[in-house]
Amino acid sequence: MSSSILSEHVESIGRSCPMLKSFTFNDRAYMYPLVEGYEAKDDEYALEIAKTMPNLRHLRLFGDHMTNEGLQAVLDNCPHLESLDLRKCFNIGLTGDLGKRLSRQIKNLRRPSDSSSDYEWDAETYDCGSFYDEYSQSEYSDGYSMGDFDDYTDPFSSEYFPDNDAWFFDRLTISDITDYI
Repeated sequence: MSSSILSEHVESIGRSCPMLKSFTFNDRAYMYPLVEGYEAKDDEYALEIAKTMPNLRHLRLFGDHMTNEGLQAVLDNCPHLESLDLRKCFNIGLTGDLGKRLSRQIKNLRRPSDSSSDYEWDAETYDCGSFYDEYSQSEYSDGYSMGDFDDYTDPFSSEYFPDNDAWFFDRLTISDITDYI
C-alpha cells in the first residue's frame, strides 16, 4: 500500500456518509513488486468500501492493489453500482464468472488495462521490474541485491523508539495527517 490514506479513513468516510453515491480512491499503480518476493496485493480498501458504502452508484479505484476477492466484496455489498473504474488495478482478473457478473451488473466499466490518457491526475504506472532489470545491468550497479539487506530493521521499532520516546506517535491525529495531503 503506497497511499497516505489508511483504510480506517475510508471506513470513517463510509460511516459518516451512509448515503454516499460516488467515491474515488487514487493510488499508485505498480506493475511489478519493488522488492523481490513482495506482492502488492491488498483488499483492505475494497473491503472497507464494501462494508460501509452500500449506496454507491459510481466507484473509481484507480491503481488500487485489490484482488478478485476485494472486487467480489464490492459487487456483493454495493448492489446499486452502475459505473466502476478499475484502471491500473493490476491484481484482478476479469475472466470467467467475475467477468460475466461485471458485464451484467455494471453499465460503465473501465478495465485495468484501459487507457488513462483522459485521467485528470497522475496516471503513471511504475514498472519496478524493468527499472530493476535495467539498473542492475547498468554501469551504476554496484553488485548489491535486495538479499544483501536481509538484516534491515524497522526504523520505527523499539530499537529506535523506546516506549517512553514514542510520544510523537501517541499524539498524531487524522487532522495532522490530512493537513499534509
